[in-house]
Amino acid sequence: MNSETIAEQLLRIVYAEGYRPMKPKGLHKALKLPEEAYRELRRAIKKLVREGRVVFGSNHLVLKPAALSSQAPGATQSPG
Repeated sequence: MNSETIAEQLLRIVYAEGYRPMKPKGLHKALKLPEEAYRELRRAIKKLVREGRVVFGSNHLVLKPAALSSQAPGATQSPG
């Protein structure tokens, strides 16, 4: 499974209507990926953060960029 496929699956979850922000480990579980794909998932998340398609909120929660402004004051965009 390549990073692009994981990235597409990740975006589908993060941009879904009822999405509740999760840490990468929670997303790994939600995507039902094999254990060895966790590193690939983390790389895909970092790539999407660099592209501005997702952001890290407080406690490394993965969110869509528009959700960042509605998060608690501690939420910040990761510099990369």
